[in-house]
Amino acid sequence: MKKYLSLIRLSQWSKNLLIFIPIIAAKKYEIIYFQNGLFGFVIFSLLASSIYIFNDIIDFDKDKKHPTKKYRSLVSGKISKNKAIILGVIFLSLSILCGYDYNLLPIIFFYILLNILYSFFLKKFKFLDIFTLSFFLFNKNCIWWKNFKFRNLLLFIYFFFFYIFFLGWNKKIK
Repeated sequence: MKKYLSLIRLSQWSKNLLIFIPIIAAKKYEIIYFQNGLFGFVIFSLLASSIYIFNDIIDFDKDKKHPTKKYRSLVSGKISKNKAIILGVIFLSLSILCGYDYNLLPIIFFYILLNILYSFFLKKFKFLDIFTLSFFLFNKNCIWWKNFKFRNLLLFIYFFFFYIFFLGWNKKIK
């Protein structure tokens, strides 16, 4: 079981708790908002896990040579590529099906497209790398865009994430 939890990056699901920031910031304490936030959390956690799995499959040969990534469940052979593909498809399908019920398909498909672009192109350019990583965190908050009338706060959240990533990137250069 531990090898599968490692494959789906369960520890990274905590990033999706950011979905609740707009609810709290807008003081929308009604149960329906927290229920929708919980569904959004599950949808984006499944989606992120499917993307981690597919990235591991894409980077399989490169990760075999990496000093730490070579110990991951897929690369080390603890989980077969076929099982990883099946799990990735299941998680992706569940996130799309659940997202359909919540009218999140445009956000989900944009997130998938951006991840594909990031994996093959955008991460090679430092500024685009920071911009994209910031947007991954911000994108989850777009589920509230039509529900709350505080778009300026959402834009602030995006630039906050951008600033945090920029500071982290800047420290790596020094």
